[in-house]
Amino acid sequence: MRGMSAHRPSDQLAEALRLLPHASHGRAAVTRRALPFVLLAQHLVTRGSVLLRIPAGQIESRVLDGTVLAYHAHPAADWTEQALGVQLVGTVTTVRPTDAERAAFDRSGERPARVPDATGATPPAAEPGGTASGAGTAAVEDPPGTLYARLEPMLATVRHPADADADTATDAETAGDAGDADEAARLSR
Repeated sequence: MRGMSAHRPSDQLAEALRLLPHASHGRAAVTRRALPFVLLAQHLVTRGSVLLRIPAGQIESRVLDGTVLAYHAHPAADWTEQALGVQLVGTVTTVRPTDAERAAFDRSGERPARVPDATGATPPAAEPGGTASGAGTAAVEDPPGTLYARLEPMLATVRHPADADADTATDAETAGDAGDADEAARLSR
């Protein structure tokens, strides 16, 4: 498994669901008429599933409902190759979120979604410098065409920055080993 921690699948899923709330948004990939289609989305982890908020105009609900979807996000808000990354794959169903779930999404896209607590206050973000949006549970209006879909993850991968460094070292070692083998073969002729 290149670029991923060597954990059991259930460990990877638990870790991915733990890390995902630290990212403000991600990208979802589906197929549409056998062609890949990538969507920008916000997410909210709830009870082992992921509620996706997909802005208006990106895709029709009938295309999403019941399909397999891959969702990728970077919890550290760093989209470089060496950044921590989380990927989930599972089936997706379009849903009507509760008012609390709808209010949890930061419409600016700058902060991760947070579910308000029992008092209606939104908990502060876990990252340094995060602030509460104070949205509460009041009904929030979305632009027409905004979709909500629930991803039931079946597979997860977590890519740690240390894994990327190990890949680079492994690739260099493999290239060196291949060169040594080529040299040995040439000399044995």
